[in-house]
Amino acid sequence: QSVSSDSADQDLDGLSDSWEEKFFGSTKEAFYSDDPDRDGAKNSDEAAMGSDPNDPRSLLRLAIGGEKEKFILEWNSAEERVYTIEGARTLGRFEVVKSGIPATPPLNTFELDPRELGDILFFRVGVETSGRR
Repeated sequence: QSVSSDSADQDLDGLSDSWEEKFFGSTKEAFYSDDPDRDGAKNSDEAAMGSDPNDPRSLLRLAIGGEKEKFILEWNSAEERVYTIEGARTLGRFEVVKSGIPATPPLNTFELDPRELGDILFFRVGVETSGRR
């Protein structure tokens, strides 16, 4: 990841200063590639997802449930985020199933009719910020 000049990141560590202060109490305790909660997501990923970098349970994870008539996808949700559901028949070949899903913190739920999915076996959720961090 490259780091460029940004008024929200005065210490030029790849994280907004307000985000660092919220989760670490200062701008001197975190760097974009750190993973303090050891959940596999770097601080830069946690900031993008809107998750807590100090809580491994807050990571964006997709849960799939439901019945024969419908699949229910659920994931932790954060304010000012927009989500995309992607599906694939084989890993590595994902296509958009639904995009532009607004955040409904603390949890997003999305229903799918399995008859409309064909032979999709894998799902993932993507996230974008919809406003300021």
